[in-house]
Amino acid sequence: GSAYFVESLEPMEVTAGDAVCLKCQVAGTPEIKVSWFKADGKVRSSPTCKLEYSKGVACLKLSKATKADIGEYTCKAENRIGSASSTCRLNVLEAKTPPTFPKKITSLQQTEDQPVRFECRVAGSSPIEVSWLKDGEPLREGSEFSMTYDDNTAVLQISRGEMRHSGEYACVATNSVGSTSCRAKLTLQGLYPNGTNKKNLIGWSWMVSVILGLSFSGIFWLHFYSVRLFDAQTFKYSHLKICCCCLIFLPLFHGPSAEPRYPPVFDRKLSPQEVTVGDSIELECHMTGSAPIKVTWSKDHKDIRTGGNYKISCVENTPHLTILKADKADTGRYFCHASNDMGKDSCSSDITRKNPPVFTKKPSEQIEDMEGKLVKIEGRVSGSQPMSVSWFKDNTEIYSSDKYDISFKSNVAVLCIKSSQVVDSGRYSCQASNEVGGTKAPVFDVPLKPVTVDEGEKLGLRCHVCGTPPLKIQWMKDRKDLTSAGSTRISFSDGTACLEISSASRHDAGDYLCKATNDAGSESTLEPGQYEILEGTNSQIIVDILDLE
Repeated sequence: GSAYFVESLEPMEVTAGDAVCLKCQVAGTPEIKVSWFKADGKVRSSPTCKLEYSKGVACLKLSKATKADIGEYTCKAENRIGSASSTCRLNVLEAKTPPTFPKKITSLQQTEDQPVRFECRVAGSSPIEVSWLKDGEPLREGSEFSMTYDDNTAVLQISRGEMRHSGEYACVATNSVGSTSCRAKLTLQGLYPNGTNKKNLIGWSWMVSVILGLSFSGIFWLHFYSVRLFDAQTFKYSHLKICCCCLIFLPLFHGPSAEPRYPPVFDRKLSPQEVTVGDSIELECHMTGSAPIKVTWSKDHKDIRTGGNYKISCVENTPHLTILKADKADTGRYFCHASNDMGKDSCSSDITRKNPPVFTKKPSEQIEDMEGKLVKIEGRVSGSQPMSVSWFKDNTEIYSSDKYDISFKSNVAVLCIKSSQVVDSGRYSCQASNEVGGTKAPVFDVPLKPVTVDEGEKLGLRCHVCGTPPLKIQWMKDRKDLTSAGSTRISFSDGTACLEISSASRHDAGDYLCKATNDAGSESTLEPGQYEILEGTNSQIIVDILDLE
């Protein structure tokens, strides 16, 4: 027969510098000649443009796309019987560069109670998104941290540095091409007294003060290591030499030396989880630090306490939160907080709900094609992995074979019928399922049946449909939507769709259709017939069934 396209060209969008392959598949009586055209004329082979044709597949390959390559391309296939053509558009975008740091953040070492500022410069294609991490955990804007990104300069400021702010900080820059980061360490030290060596006049008062960076209680000053100094006490000497000694009494003292104390640190953090409604949720982490450590839990910054649906425990520095029976309201971000007299730490995790499959792109409701061609049916599905997909023909499952090619990649389910024949005509449906549930297109297992009524009598049409809820039912008469109004009543319960007309008249003659739809697809059952009702006679409404197949 005449040359025709089994697979047509598809529009393509690439970045400047990328390789391009425009591909299509042709068939027909040999020999077939393939030619390529662009808006400005015929395309010919060159070092940067190669034209290939083998086993029915025609390709136009560009080694490096440029702005000059933008336009519409046409592939023309012809034999002695006839010709066909396929056209697509190629669009070339400007080349984008990933982010880089011309100026990186540098490590800082300073004392407590001072503001801290990290600054770096970012280069790369816009838009660029900048975020900050501390010890691998994302930082959030708030009273402690201020983050800005203006004129390609990223700044992180800590209003008042504390010992707990020490650690490794990272600035992460991301755009559509890539992501990069730079890192630096922040080391904060406490304030300790410095020795004084100053002259003082007779009669002047001398004040010695100190600020400690550690939150200890029980601090005393001794004059010459013997006389204790009290607040507001004044000493007058002709010559005064001050020797300072600060005594710190620790809460826990063992023998001649005090055991060092450490703030809590989460060495094993909470992990994100994806759960099903009704399941129990177990959140667990591990921490180090000096006892006693106070542990609290919160969800979306609201405190959680033991009781009801929550059970909280902490054994051997392992905090544990159990949600006995999860529902939709239990999704969100959970925090575990730990604190002692030396400092505090926290970690968080997101709890998300597992989603059943939903078809975001449904298979076409009707496909007509010529015998011998490759027929391709596809649908796109979303939901929690792992997910499986099955295909059915007239409610009987089909599998990959010499006849069928079945695939499911990147959430796209594809059924290909090779060398289609008349016997392949039928109703095809796709079913997706995971551990949460499944979704399947509706099927009428009890279709509409013929009815006969007299004028003035009640007309009732009913059918039964099965499929994954929610199902939407639509009634039509002569291809026009029907609604419950006046003498017409429409209902749908337990899979049974009903249309009732309390008193049939000649205006009710026509073709009736019931259509069921869900996220997986749609199904129709149709009742066309010749309705003729004459006034004053006992004419009948006769409904015949027409098979849509």
